[in-house]
Order: sequence, then structure tokens, then C-alpha cells
Amino acid sequence: MRRFGVLRRSAHFIILGLGLSLLIPGLFGANGLGKANWNVGYVYREKMSEEDFLRISEFFTGKENMGFHLVLRTNSEEREGLYFIIGLNGNVNDLPKGTELRINYILSDNPDPQTISFDLPEGQGMSRELYVGLTGESMPLDGEPPLAWEIEFLDAEKEILIKNQSFLWKMPQADTAG
Repeated sequence: MRRFGVLRRSAHFIILGLGLSLLIPGLFGANGLGKANWNVGYVYREKMSEEDFLRISEFFTGKENMGFHLVLRTNSEEREGLYFIIGLNGNVNDLPKGTELRINYILSDNPDPQTISFDLPEGQGMSRELYVGLTGESMPLDGEPPLAWEIEFLDAEKEILIKNQSFLWKMPQADTAG
């Protein structure tokens, strides 16, 4: 008879565990991070060559293997370029469905802000890092990283989920009226 008592208690713990596993994500969002709790931990800007993305598996399969990272490029055929390496406080896959990434930036040879945007693909990128490349025609001619930048992650309703910017992007504009 003792055996059934243990099974009954085990069943109670399993049911309790399942109930909590369904309840807790609903309270905090699917990933445990509420909509307001997402943030960018770091942004690096780095010039990367095609060789930086080569992996042994590519020699066997002929296909680029990005591992667990999500890699987005302005020209998907070109790997060489200037990359924003963006570190999040949560997994890229846990961002809401329909999330758009928008980067505004200013280059040293052009004072006008430029914008690139990507719809984040679902089910790709198992890490907290994104590699976003200015490749092909978008790559800065002088190879220098942008002077100032602003990164925004927008949900499907175009509301800002995450926003991060460089110090120079935040600087007040000079008063030219007089």
C-alpha cells in the first residue's frame, strides 16, 4: 500500500509543477522577461571579413553555418562588412513574434542619418547576440564605424520594446537659428 501513497504524492507534485510552469510564464511574458524588462547589454562595432564567418562544417556542406547566432546583413550575399554585435539580456528567440530591428546611424563621410531595418525571423538565433552587418553597398567606404547610432526593437504594433543609443546620438543638436 505504501507504493500507491508515493505515486499519489508524486502525481500531486507533477500536477503542481505543470500548473506553475503554465502560470509563471503568463505572468512575466513567454520568456520570463516582461515587455518592459528587455534591454541591450552591449553593442560592439566591428569590421569582419568573410573568413570570420567560415566554419569547418561549411567545407562539408557548402552552406554557411551561423551556429546559435542570428546574423542579419544588408546584402545577404556578402559577408564582409561592418557589424553591430548586439547583446541582449534574453534569448533572441524569446522576442515577440513580428519584432522589427531598426538601426539609425551616421557615418563619418555623410552627416545625414541612415536607417536599416530587419524583420527578425522566427526560430533562428538561440543566443543572446545578434550580428547585424552593413555589407555590400551599405558598407562604409572608409571602413570606419558609424560615429553615432541608435538601435530600436519594435513589436508588431511598432511600439518600442528596446532602445539603445550611443553617447553621440544623444547629444543635443546645435542651435543653428541665429
